[in-house]
Amino acid sequence: IALLDKAKAAGVIPLALGGQNWQEATMFDSVVLSTGGPEFYKKAMNDLDEESLKSDTMKKSFDNLAKLVTYVDPNFSGRDWNLATAMVIKGDALVQVMGDWAKGEFHAANKTPGTDFLCYRFPGTDGSVIYNSDMFGMFNVPDDRKAAQVALATATLSKSFQSAFNVVKGSV
Repeated sequence: IALLDKAKAAGVIPLALGGQNWQEATMFDSVVLSTGGPEFYKKAMNDLDEESLKSDTMKKSFDNLAKLVTYVDPNFSGRDWNLATAMVIKGDALVQVMGDWAKGEFHAANKTPGTDFLCYRFPGTDGSVIYNSDMFGMFNVPDDRKAAQVALATATLSKSFQSAFNVVKGSV
């Protein structure tokens, strides 16, 4: 928070956020984990334990999220994640709460990790990981199209595709 305060005082947007539900949920996940720790996170967010959801810890999580939102610029609503990332790349914003896929945007902008940008865990979450994975879905199709689906699934599961996909995405 002290770092965000300094950025705000210097006229830099402290926190780049794309105001889309999934981006806000990603940040909220991190806030809940940071506020309550892994056991609380599991009980509240995975198990939907009513006591945890109604607890003072969850209320504190919402308070912490509300505090973070005060560091977001007023034009965030509906912004795509990559545009929020571009704000950080250009120096218009200090930080962004985002997954590893944002690294691909930095690489595409010819930015060097450790020199031009840094990636950190959300404060208070060291030693814990929240998984958010990419998925490809298949529809129920007539038999004459199933071979094409199998071919696509086989290709996307290959080591060469996984490596190429994740290098471009920025996750490896």
